[in-house]
Amino acid sequence: MSCYYNKKGFTLIEIIVVIAISSILITAIFSVLSFAQRGLSMSEKRFQTQSGVRIPLEYLSKQLRNASSLSIITIEQAKQDLLNNKANDYIFIENGKIHHYKYNSGTYTELILSEGLTENNIFSKAGDDVLSISLSSQAYQSTTNIKMINFSLTSPVTIIQGEITDKAIKFSRVNN
Repeated sequence: MSCYYNKKGFTLIEIIVVIAISSILITAIFSVLSFAQRGLSMSEKRFQTQSGVRIPLEYLSKQLRNASSLSIITIEQAKQDLLNNKANDYIFIENGKIHHYKYNSGTYTELILSEGLTENNIFSKAGDDVLSISLSSQAYQSTTNIKMINFSLTSPVTIIQGEITDKAIKFSRVNN
C-alpha cells in the first residue's frame, strides 16, 4: 500500500505557524521603532529646553565680559533709566523673557533673548568683578559666572555696583 503525498504546497498548519511568527516579528519591530521614536522626541524636547537657557547665557557672557561698568538694579529702576535715556545697556528678566536694551547713538534697540523661563532667574554678585547669572526653565536650570576682565584694567579698579541679587543689570560697554 502506498501513500501519496502532494509535495506542491503548504499545509494549513505550516501557513498558520508562519503567519504567527511573522506577526510576532512585525509587532516586535514596530515596538522597537516606537520606543526609539519616543526616545528621540524626548531628547529633542530636552535639547530645546536646555538651548532656551544655554544660548541666552552664552549671549549674555559675550555681551557682559568686556563691560567697563556694571550695576545690579531692579527692573523698575531699569525701566525708569530707559525712559530718561541713560547711555547704558540694560538687561532684565520679566514675565519669563530676557530683555536686552542695547544703547547705540542715543537710541535703544530691544532684543528678546529667551522666552519660557521661570521666575527663579537672577543676577547676583559673586565677587567684586564676578557676576553670576542663574536661568531656569520648566525642566532645566543653569548658572554661569562671568569675570569682568576690564574691571581690573581701570584706574581706580571698578567693582560691580548695586544690589547683591536682583532681576536687572545696567552696564556700559567699552565700545560705547
